[in-house]
Amino acid sequence: MQCFKDPGFFLRYGNELIQRMSFKRRLKKYTPILIYQMGKVGSTSVYKSLLRYYPGIVIHTHGFSEDCDDQNTRILYDWVVNKE
Repeated sequence: MQCFKDPGFFLRYGNELIQRMSFKRRLKKYTPILIYQMGKVGSTSVYKSLLRYYPGIVIHTHGFSEDCDDQNTRILYDWVVNKE
């Protein structure tokens, strides 16, 4: 595998891998909350309040698909669709 041959691989991608593992672990522990808002009317204040008080995953998005720009939204989409 390329990742074991390149000593800088974990320096470049290690933090991303740790964040992904942490995200997936929290998905198993708590029910995720998805704030899906087509417009931008008041959804940010709900999102920030939930982030403050809810220990699980809270995602604020304007699109929910495997093509979404946000990595966590894509992971949540895969989790919902594939029941990982």
